[in-house]
Amino acid sequence: MAATPSGTIKFSDIKVLMPGTFTIFGLSNIRNFNLNSPQYGIIKISNFRNQYLFPTINSPMSSIGGCYSVRLINATYTGPVFQLRRSSDNVLQTFYTDDKQSYITSGANNTGTSFASWITTNTAYVYVWYDQSSYSVNCSNTTNSTQPAIIKLTNNFYSINFSSNLGNVVTLSSGVLPKAIFCHFYNTNTTRGTILSAKTIDYKVAFGAVTASLIVGGSTPTDWYYSSTGTKLAYNNGAVSTNVLVGAWNLLSLSATTPTNSAQLSLIGHDGVNGNVSSLNGYMIDMILYINSVIASDIIAYYNNKLF
Repeated sequence: MAATPSGTIKFSDIKVLMPGTFTIFGLSNIRNFNLNSPQYGIIKISNFRNQYLFPTINSPMSSIGGCYSVRLINATYTGPVFQLRRSSDNVLQTFYTDDKQSYITSGANNTGTSFASWITTNTAYVYVWYDQSSYSVNCSNTTNSTQPAIIKLTNNFYSINFSSNLGNVVTLSSGVLPKAIFCHFYNTNTTRGTILSAKTIDYKVAFGAVTASLIVGGSTPTDWYYSSTGTKLAYNNGAVSTNVLVGAWNLLSLSATTPTNSAQLSLIGHDGVNGNVSSLNGYMIDMILYINSVIASDIIAYYNNKLF
């Protein structure tokens, strides 16, 4: 099939090449690329280039108040994902990656020094977790003793490791009051599991312990997700759910039309009032904060674009 000047492929042209055998053009591997429905059976290949899940069709990037990840989520963001401190000499270094974390290097687009060669046998700690949204509300922690570490998981991806015993935390440069929260995390704390909280007010996104599972939002008005009014949605592990798991990965999506109150949240992975006993103990891959509520299709799209 000859190349077309407009960079388009017509379904009819493909079918002519394989008459009698090619009846369906499958797009099952292309998920929510924010495209308008193709007209007249034409797909522009250029539309797929450098496209990622966020922003989704119903929740544009302008509605994201904070976007933090160990991978590239915002296709227009060109900065690093985090700045790390090396344990041996306290040297700081920024690192870049792509949407699949296929590389982590000191320069953009897989240039510069690799993370593995920079860290060698030392431990890396998070000094800054950069905001990929347009607000530049970066997270940071300049106190060495409470900085979360970067660790390599058994699936060879790198994650941020929060220890509740050490009081690990990263703090937003300014507080936010999200109406939707997407978070990919793993928690082993059976007492509580706080992924986001205020500094001095008992107001947070946390999970009250019940036997082997944690109930989303707990049962007290100090939880962001607790509200007698508004739309509350949770989509986890491929299905609508009211529970998150202990000792397993959770891909949690929450949306509340009316959060419990107007307190600003600014601590990731730590309970600002109740401290270590109620904080996250485990790993975090993504934390995306929306200033607008989202709908079910956005929540499902987030689940389908998980890193692993």
